[in-house]
Amino acid sequence: MWSAILSILLLLSLVANGVLSWYILQILKKLWTFSDGLKHLLTYMTGFSDHIKSVYEMDLFYGDETLQALLRHSRDTVKFIKNFGAGFMWADEQQIYQQEGDEEDDAEKIEVGEESYFGEEEE
Repeated sequence: MWSAILSILLLLSLVANGVLSWYILQILKKLWTFSDGLKHLLTYMTGFSDHIKSVYEMDLFYGDETLQALLRHSRDTVKFIKNFGAGFMWADEQQIYQQEGDEEDDAEKIEVGEESYFGEEEE
């Protein structure tokens, strides 16, 4: 009698573990896809920010307040995406983007304002 009950419980446990393993695998696939998409979005936005910076640095447009605000907004957007994506990226990707972010902050030479578009103070 006990062996029949234990056999049924073992079978139920194996089925439950199989279903949960499949479910976890599906969630990890979606997380991987989201992380990859976030990586592409960050690359795209960084390129956009660099393009605006290059236009702003042209003699014709240097000091233009509209471009200055657009440059600040694009930098804030890139920082926001990096901070948002930090919770969804794998550990090695976080280190790569942290290093890139540090290099960009060190290379930034244009002062574009004191307040960001997301209500935070500029560093």
